[in-house]
Amino acid sequence: MEAMIQRDINPMPFFEGRYVDRLEYLAEFAKKNKGKLIYWFHDTDIKKVNEMMSNYVTIKGNVPASLLIRGPPKAVEEYVKKCSEGGKDSGGYFVDESIGGIPNESKHENLRAMTDVVHKYMSIVNKHTP
Repeated sequence: MEAMIQRDINPMPFFEGRYVDRLEYLAEFAKKNKGKLIYWFHDTDIKKVNEMMSNYVTIKGNVPASLLIRGPPKAVEEYVKKCSEGGKDSGGYFVDESIGGIPNESKHENLRAMTDVVHKYMSIVNKHTP
């Protein structure tokens, strides 16, 4: 990733599974490379991620596909709002499904709930962008 950053490429590593035990290292690397990274998480304590590094890196993902496919809209709203806390006023948070983007099988009303949270609670601007 350092070689990419030196060439003005902003890496977006995908961290599959739970990375809580590695967050200290990821936060240290993000701090060293402030504004140069997007960290995409699959299944990690997003509140802890926000607390440790949202001032240095843009955070993406962590919304379970199962929630978008089967969950009620209220649960989607609450989950996405929780994910965005901390990221909205710092490095930013890209609302996205946790693994491969938004599934085709997602309920329309769940995507609407997710979008409504973005417009209601989040700033669209990434503060690390020059």
